[in-house]
Amino acid sequence: MTDDHPLIAFPPPLAFAAALAATWLLSRYLPLGVLGRDVSGIGWVVMAAGLALAATGALTFRRRGTNVNPYKPALGIVATGPYRFTRNPMYLGMIVFTAGFGLTLVTLWGPIVAVGLGILLDVFVVRREEAYLSAKFGSDYTALCDRTRRWL
Repeated sequence: MTDDHPLIAFPPPLAFAAALAATWLLSRYLPLGVLGRDVSGIGWVVMAAGLALAATGALTFRRRGTNVNPYKPALGIVATGPYRFTRNPMYLGMIVFTAGFGLTLVTLWGPIVAVGLGILLDVFVVRREEAYLSAKFGSDYTALCDRTRRWL
């Protein structure tokens, strides 16, 4: 087994699944800010946007020939597709999807949980990935950071 990967605290898809479960449970058992039914349609659009962003990010990684799995070595720096606008489109897509999911349930829990998911990913995944990528790719990665925002 190789140590050539970021030492992230947990698998991001697990955090995403937990955020979706938390959103559903909270909306069902502790309703907050119940919104009008018309918000549900907006939620579906937001979910689709999040899914598209995450999927495009993953496909761009695959086309570039690097690993999507954060427990495997990074094989290169990706700066095309959605990576021109954000260094973390897959994670951002998960966050956006979570917010949209809450809106489909006509509750404010989705956006609230999405903020929590974003903080968790930022502190326990993204910053560790950035330290790893900086150590591995040096000035090439620093240049990417200088021209592309972490989130938006």
